Amino acid sequence: MRITGKGGGNIPAAAGLLRIYSADNMHSIDKNRRFPLPMSTIL
Repeated sequence: MRITGKGGGNIPAAAGLLRIYSADNMHSIDKNRRFPLPMSTIL
C-alpha cells in the first residue's frame, strides 16, 4: 500500500497523541510514579 494524500493525516494524528501524552505526563507526574506510563500499553 502506498501512503499518499490522506495517508499524511497520520502525521498530525501522531503529533496530537504526543501532545496529549506529554501534557498528561506533566500534569500527572505523581500518578506516573504509581502507574509507570499507563499510555504505553495503548501505544
